[in-house]
Amino acid sequence: MPLPGAYVYRNSQRESEVRPALYEPAVCLVAQGAKAVFYGREVVRYDPAHVLISALDLPLRAQVLEASPKEPFLCLKLVLDPVEVAELATRVYPEGVLPGEAQPIFVGKTTPALLDAALRFLKALEEPNEQKLLAPLYRQELLIRLLQESPALARLNLLDPHLRRIARAANHIRVHFREPLDVRALARLAHMSESAFYEHFKRVTSLTPLQYQKALRLQEARKLLLDGLSVVQVAREVGYASLSQFTREYRRFFGAPPSRDAARLREQGGLVASQAG
Repeated sequence: MPLPGAYVYRNSQRESEVRPALYEPAVCLVAQGAKAVFYGREVVRYDPAHVLISALDLPLRAQVLEASPKEPFLCLKLVLDPVEVAELATRVYPEGVLPGEAQPIFVGKTTPALLDAALRFLKALEEPNEQKLLAPLYRQELLIRLLQESPALARLNLLDPHLRRIARAANHIRVHFREPLDVRALARLAHMSESAFYEHFKRVTSLTPLQYQKALRLQEARKLLLDGLSVVQVAREVGYASLSQFTREYRRFFGAPPSRDAARLREQGGLVASQAG
């Protein structure tokens, strides 16, 4: 897409297996087909009637449920800027939003107004002048419509201080996933005790800090293997000091040893995307 933070995804076949995927803070609007995200023990399905909202970097598992060559899975993804969303939320809810439960990944209703804003946004991207002048306004309208329909997004940005703190720590892990994990330093970054940090991190992400780091490492390892690096090179590159530990954890995560998994994916002709849509 010509505008940073906007992507269109297409998949022409239903996926037979659940695959790892990294869900960043984003909105995913489906035009056709259906997809599911596995968050902890929950299955979150999104389709033309349901928009997916992710408010945090989450290494999860996903599966395209409905797609075919004639009717491929089509999805528009807009990456969210938490600062922008929080600012818009204060305008949509000037008197504050009512408290309530909200998870960092959930679905809302795809309303006609939301679809209309998305279509005008996509159309504006086709013309250079409209792309510069109008596309940002339509994108902002889309986010406002989303906040109006899904107060949970506003709650996450305005009422959940733990989410913002955990998001800061999660981003640190994502940037430094190759380095040894220091839970004490992460807790200080989140301004929490170690026990409170561990508890809230698992509540928000459905993973422990170590599981979160491991998922990031192994997803990056899979990409590097498909790029042609050797197993030894990949293990070192993603932060493993022990090759046997890397191989063992890779097999447990993907269901096959590194070399066999990479060969299978090459035979299928597909590079598994690390960014979700």
